[in-house]
Amino acid sequence: MSQQFRKTKIATYVCMALPLAVSTNVLAFEEIAENTVENVEVIEVTGVRSSLTSALNAKKNSDTISDSIIAEDIGKSSDESIGEALSRVAGVSLNRGGNTQTVTVRGIQASLNDIKLNGVSMTSNTNSQAVDLILFSADILSRIDVVKSPNASQEEGSLGASIELQTVAPLSVQENTNVFSAEARYNDLSEETSPRFSYSFVNNLSDQIGFAGSLFYDNQNERKDEFNTFNANIRKYKDAIDADTGEVIPGDTWAVQPNFFVNRVLLDDKTKMGGTGTFQYRPNDDTDIRLDGTFSRQEIDHDRSMTRIHNIHRQPHVITIDRNTGGSNSVVEAEAARIGGLNQSATWLNTTDTLILGAEVEHALNDLWLLSGRVGYSSTSQEYTKNNKVNWTPAFTQNLGADEPWCGINYEYGPEGDYLPELNFCRAYDSMDASTMRMDQLRSDVREVEDDKLSLYFDANRAIDNDNFTTLSFGIKYTDRTKDVLAEEVQIKKNSFENQTPILMSDVDTSNLTDGHYLSGIAPSGTVQNWLYPDINQAINLAFPNGIGPGTDYEFQSNPLKAWEVNEKTYGAYVQLDFEFLNGDITGNFGVRYAKTEVEGNGYSGVRYDDRLAFVEGGDGYVVDPVSDEHDYDNWLPSATVNWALEDDLILRLSAARVLARPSIDSLRPNSDIKAQNLNETPNGSGGNTQLDPFLADQFDLSIEWYFNESSLLSAAYFYKDFTSYTYETTTERQFENTLTGTCIIDRSGYVEEEQLDATAPCANIGYNTTVNGGSASIQGLEFGYQQNFDFLPGAFKYLGTQINYTYADSEQIVDPENPENVFNGLPFLNTSEHSANITAFWENENMSYRLAYSYRSEAVQKTSDRNSTFIRDARGVLDFSANFNVTDDLTLTFSANNLTDTYDTTYNAITNPVTGGVQHEGIVPEFNGDLNNFYDNRIGSLLYTGRSYRLAVRYTF
Repeated sequence: MSQQFRKTKIATYVCMALPLAVSTNVLAFEEIAENTVENVEVIEVTGVRSSLTSALNAKKNSDTISDSIIAEDIGKSSDESIGEALSRVAGVSLNRGGNTQTVTVRGIQASLNDIKLNGVSMTSNTNSQAVDLILFSADILSRIDVVKSPNASQEEGSLGASIELQTVAPLSVQENTNVFSAEARYNDLSEETSPRFSYSFVNNLSDQIGFAGSLFYDNQNERKDEFNTFNANIRKYKDAIDADTGEVIPGDTWAVQPNFFVNRVLLDDKTKMGGTGTFQYRPNDDTDIRLDGTFSRQEIDHDRSMTRIHNIHRQPHVITIDRNTGGSNSVVEAEAARIGGLNQSATWLNTTDTLILGAEVEHALNDLWLLSGRVGYSSTSQEYTKNNKVNWTPAFTQNLGADEPWCGINYEYGPEGDYLPELNFCRAYDSMDASTMRMDQLRSDVREVEDDKLSLYFDANRAIDNDNFTTLSFGIKYTDRTKDVLAEEVQIKKNSFENQTPILMSDVDTSNLTDGHYLSGIAPSGTVQNWLYPDINQAINLAFPNGIGPGTDYEFQSNPLKAWEVNEKTYGAYVQLDFEFLNGDITGNFGVRYAKTEVEGNGYSGVRYDDRLAFVEGGDGYVVDPVSDEHDYDNWLPSATVNWALEDDLILRLSAARVLARPSIDSLRPNSDIKAQNLNETPNGSGGNTQLDPFLADQFDLSIEWYFNESSLLSAAYFYKDFTSYTYETTTERQFENTLTGTCIIDRSGYVEEEQLDATAPCANIGYNTTVNGGSASIQGLEFGYQQNFDFLPGAFKYLGTQINYTYADSEQIVDPENPENVFNGLPFLNTSEHSANITAFWENENMSYRLAYSYRSEAVQKTSDRNSTFIRDARGVLDFSANFNVTDDLTLTFSANNLTDTYDTTYNAITNPVTGGVQHEGIVPEFNGDLNNFYDNRIGSLLYTGRSYRLAVRYTF
């Protein structure tokens, strides 16, 4: 068959939608090249029903296994963030990380999935290359494509899926349009109302020149209630009490007990602002030129208040142990005469700027050749400034008598069944008694992250005069990415304050960020609900009358152990041949891609000690040396895809490919960092590895899609990935030399404060975390999808519709192939739920619409690098609701509610490695062996509650 390129940048998906009896809007489709297309008409997409139908049509006419999300209208999405919108797609799971949102696709972590905006790879404010999707509003997009089966012409860099975000192309819109919206948002935990404004427009001067853009301003006041434990250690206790009998257990008993118990409240004043701009010029049918620019700034003004109890294992103490937990022996009640306590007040400003620029030119030389070139630049910068953390500790440190109450913890069940510790204050530590708390330490620091990427692409397509082979495509690419992190800090303990007069909490104004409630309805009734929040600025002014920072005696110092730079250059080329058989019933492509990568890393390695230690020279606790390293590798990536239209409404798709993703960029830093400055903690360390190889996997996909009417779909898909190259994170216990003394680094955490500086033993068993080559892994799963409009039903029921998808994923990773007995072998991938599902039900007519959307994720491993434990995130289901009311043709009111189920994030700390000191002690057993349906779930490691939020908006189109 002879193929010809007559038109450029004509919307293939628009053409495919022509037979649909649905009103759609071209702005919802990103234009792509189409062969021999004439008389294309513009279609309009508005509302939930049309949005879902258009997405279904895009899936049907794709040449890959993919899913799409189409905007309901210009500047309008049912979901507040891009991450929430993506989480509605089968196989995509949203990871909420405090102030960030990333997505896992088919079990593959966020840093291993490339995300592009208008064809430009996005950089990141996170330590890795995982893109924080909360930085942009979902309303700026016209379309999202999640491409799960790659072909050779698709840039490498994604293991789960390539995610393509698109803003509107102005010349695809028939009429000039302006849209203004104003919104009020309320959260029932923060009890604050905040505004949001946006403006979107399309202005075409002619059918050859068009402009489109958007502006947004979004202010949000958030509150987060958190509970955390750290360092769940296996410890030995003498003469402990049996929780069941109340009797003393003779001799030694081993049990699990966290070293830190933390109650924390965060108040964030978050402001986002930014916009997009697109210029499109189509001088004739053969040439299309497009320029895109996107900018976003997010400022988060943080206030954090924390109370903490630690070191309950210090003698003298009374320890109660539950030996019938169904897991390991666990400390369920503890009190000590000389417990450690800490109140911390903190403020800091987090500013993130993102700039994405792109230019693309497409030109048809003649009926046979189509050429395109693209230049992209993406930059993300993040600054932590005005960062002050003040620690307050007990003003006296003597042991309490046996006849007065001791501080401690005791576990109780909350109203929702959560087994949480109640913190018990006493005279030795009372975070509500300002007269007993002394300013102990000030830490102020500045952190800067810069991530810049330049990308260049050239592609060519040549139509072939052949009955079976239709198009030959080839291209080249070059990218240059540099990410660097800088840090400056000043950390001053009380003995070095300018003002040596003890500063008590009662010397400054205090408030209470909890407002009298903390984890209400979740935590046990005896949970501490209040702790003081001292005024940070007043405290600093008292301790440092002449100030801190530049020009003072307390200037910021560079922290070289937190500074690093990684440069990554990539080169690529591909060739791909498209084919068709059986008069076009079978279509597809096969090809190969070549990718070369060059990595260079620079940084510093060393140890940070407490400045007061006798061997520290000149009061500078840093012992550092510069380090650098280089690495390069190249890979061939073959791929093939077949699409077989078994019937007009039944499509079978098969795909096989070798896929590549580069290691997380922060793991490529060459430095190591041993933290020995906190005398109350066992030293720990971490480091990077520039010699990491890429992730490589052989991927196979099979799907069947039945479009049983124009707006309905029933689909099933199977996917399998076998990793031939894999890196894994590991933590090993090691002893490090103190080069200043010629001995080992000492663990001082078991001593009281007066003895810590002079301690000479024991050697610290330092948990050193890094990433290494050599592991292996595999993941397989199933996806099911169902979508239908019930327009065949009578009366008002004909306005009903639904979209349902379900994903099953079974993953396994071998993190220590040289040691088959390693208990961390065989665990699932991080953040990979075995079961995930989305159910959307809607009712929509010409005047109003209602949508209920439920999202569910089963349990998933959150972290496996702890010495003995695995942190497992609990299952969570979230129900959202939205409603739209068309007051007039131009005026719409919208109401939405997020997290109607009022759920929260919980992680459990389960013992995976029961061995400590080379011995598995009685009462300590494995609590997790990789089976997410069977693990010990009664030791909570963390809990995060953010409440429900509501939005009321007005939208005017003119």
